[in-house]
Amino acid sequence: MLHALIHSGVSEIVVVTRYYGGIKLGTGELTRTYSGMVTKVMEELPRSERVETVCLRVEFAYQAVTLAKRLFPDFEAKVVDESYGESVIYVLELPDEQAVPLSAALIELTDGRAVITPE
Repeated sequence: MLHALIHSGVSEIVVVTRYYGGIKLGTGELTRTYSGMVTKVMEELPRSERVETVCLRVEFAYQAVTLAKRLFPDFEAKVVDESYGESVIYVLELPDEQAVPLSAALIELTDGRAVITPE
C-alpha cells in the first residue's frame, strides 16, 4: 500500500490500519489486493493542488481603485473585504509567491503611496 501511495503523486493522505490478521488470501494475494485497492482509490480520488496563500491589507487613494482592481486578477488576488472611508482599504487573499510582485505593482501604481501590511 505504501508503495502505491508513494507513486500516486499525492502528498497528504491518511493511513490505513488492518486489524484482521488472517491469511486466507495468502501473503502474495493479500499484497496484490491491498495494492490494487489503493491504486484504484487513488485513480478515482478527486485531486486539487494546494496553494499556500497570504492575506494583505492594502490601502490607497480612490484614484487608483479602477487600475488596482484590474491588477488583482494578474496576481490571482481575491478581495475578501473592502471598506471605503478617507481612502480605500482592501483585504486580499493571494498565493504566497504573488505577494511581493503585487505589492511592488501597487506601490508603482500609486507612486509609492499605497500602504501594504500582512493581515
